[in-house]
Amino acid sequence: MPITAKFRLPRKSCPTKSALFLLSSLKLSSEIGKMGLHHGGIMAATQVLNIHILADDATIEKACAGTLAHVYPGIRVTTTSKETEITRTPADMVMIDTSFLSKERLEALLNTLPDTPALLVVPDLNRAKTYRHLLSGRRELVAKGDLMDLPLIQAVHHLRERQQLHEQLKKAAHHLKDITIRDELTHLYNHHHFNEILDQETKKAGRYSRPLGLILVDIKNFAAINETHGHTEGDKILEKTANIIRAAIREVDIPARFGDNAFAIILPESDMIAAIRVGERLMEALSVVKNIHEETKITISIGISALSQGVETKEDILRAALAAVAESKKKGSICTGSDVRACGRELKENRQLIEQMHDQLMKIGKEAERTAFQSILKLINEIPFQKKQLVPHSERVSFYAERLAEKVGQANGTAHIIHRAGLLHDIGKLAIDAEILNKTTKLTHEEMEFLHQHPLFGSQIIDSVPFLSQEMEIVHSHHEHFDGKGYPEGRKNNEIPLGARIVAITEAWDTMISPQPYRPTPLSLDAALSELKKGAGSQFDPELVELFSSLITG
Repeated sequence: MPITAKFRLPRKSCPTKSALFLLSSLKLSSEIGKMGLHHGGIMAATQVLNIHILADDATIEKACAGTLAHVYPGIRVTTTSKETEITRTPADMVMIDTSFLSKERLEALLNTLPDTPALLVVPDLNRAKTYRHLLSGRRELVAKGDLMDLPLIQAVHHLRERQQLHEQLKKAAHHLKDITIRDELTHLYNHHHFNEILDQETKKAGRYSRPLGLILVDIKNFAAINETHGHTEGDKILEKTANIIRAAIREVDIPARFGDNAFAIILPESDMIAAIRVGERLMEALSVVKNIHEETKITISIGISALSQGVETKEDILRAALAAVAESKKKGSICTGSDVRACGRELKENRQLIEQMHDQLMKIGKEAERTAFQSILKLINEIPFQKKQLVPHSERVSFYAERLAEKVGQANGTAHIIHRAGLLHDIGKLAIDAEILNKTTKLTHEEMEFLHQHPLFGSQIIDSVPFLSQEMEIVHSHHEHFDGKGYPEGRKNNEIPLGARIVAITEAWDTMISPQPYRPTPLSLDAALSELKKGAGSQFDPELVELFSSLITG
C-alpha cells in the first residue's frame, strides 16, 4: 500500500537520509501504480522472487531488497563474495557487481549460468558500452545509483518477462521436435526418426560388441479394410496395432511406424534368439487384429534380423529384415534373415528386392518430411494473430522468394528450401507482444531492440527440427544487411546465406506494397522498386535486387 504519511522538514536544514528514503518511496509507489506493477497488478502472480547477489558491498542487497519489496513482498535476497556460491545456489535471478570482477571473470561466470537471468550492476550507464556484448537474451544492466529507484524494478520486470518467454520457446521447440519425429496417428516414431535411431544403435552395438535385433511387422490385405470399411476403420486398426506392439515389448525397445501399414521394433541388447521370442510374442498378441473383421481377413507378417557376421551395418540389418518380412508374406509364418539365406535364392533376386524397397523407403521418407512440415504450419496457423496477419505476409514472401531463387538458377531442392524458409521467416514474432507488432506510432528504442530479436527467437523455435537446419539458417539471418550493418550478428556479403539474402528482398518488397499498422497506404510498385534499388549494396545484395527488378517488371 503506498505510503501517505505527511512530514515537515526543519527550516534551513538538509534532509536526513530517512527523509530522503521516504520521499523516494512516495515517488516510487506513485510510479509503480502508474505502471500497474503494484501488489494487485500484473505482477501479483510473481511476488516471490529469489535473488542471489555477487558483491562485497552490503548496500547493494539493502537497496535491492528495499526497492523490490514494493512489487515482490516475498522477495528473498542473499549476498556472497564467492563466485562458486553463485553457480551452486539455485535462484530466480543473479545480480553481479561488475566492479567486483574483471571482464574476463565476469564473462566466464555468465557462461556457467546460461539459463539464469542476470542483472549487471555498473557504476554508471556511461560504462554500458563495455558490457554491451554480454547483453544478449536474459541479461540487463542497471546503474548503481538507480538501485533505489524505478529503473531497478523495470530491469527486473524485463528479465522476468524474458525468462518466461525463454521457457515458452523451449516448450514450443520441444513440441515442434515431437511433431517432426512422431507419426501423427500412432504417436510412434516416424520412418525418418526410426532410421536415425537404427543408425545410432547399430554403431553403438558395433562399438561395444553388443547384440542388436530388428523386427518388421507388416499388415497384409490392409487396402481391403480401407475399401470395405473406410479409412477411419483402417486408422483404428493401425492405432490398435501400435498399442499392442507397445504393450508386448520392453521399455528399452524402440517401436516405430515404418510405412503405411508396417511397423518396426529396434531391440537393443537382443540377439537373434531373443528377437525371435519377441516376434513370437507379437504374433500371438496381434492375433486380435487378424480377427477384427471376419469377412476381410488380415494377415500379419513378421521378419526378424540381428547383427551377426556379415550383418554389421544399419543397411545390412535393415536389408535382412526386409528380405525376411517378404519371405514371411509368402510362407505365412515368422521368418528370419537366416531363413532367407537358407532358401538359397539367387543374389539377383535379393538385389531386386533391395532396390525396390530402397525406392519405397525414399518415397516414405519424403512423405514423412512433407507431413511433418504441414503439421508445423498447422500448429502456427492455429494461433489467431498469426493466421490473421503474419500468414498471408509469409505466403507472399515465400512465393516471391521461390521465384527469385529459380531465376538465380538454384535447383528445385534449394528453391524449395528457400520457399519453406519464407513461410517460416517471421515465426519468431509469435514470441513478441501483438501490441508492439500492431503499434501505429514509432517504436521506442527498447521496443525496437526487442523486435530485432525475432530472428533469434525464430531460429530457437525451429532449431530442434532436424530437417529444417538450412531453413533455420535463413530465418536466423534474413535481417542481416549486405554491408554488415544488419542484425542479429552483423554478417555481410557472402557470409549471409543466399536464401537469407533472397528472403530479405522479398520480405522488404511485400512490406512496402502492403498496408502496415504504421503506414496504412502501401507504396506503389514503382516506389517500392525504387526503394529496393536505393538499398542495393547496403541493405540488399545488388545482383539479387537487379534480378528481382527484372522479375517484377518482366
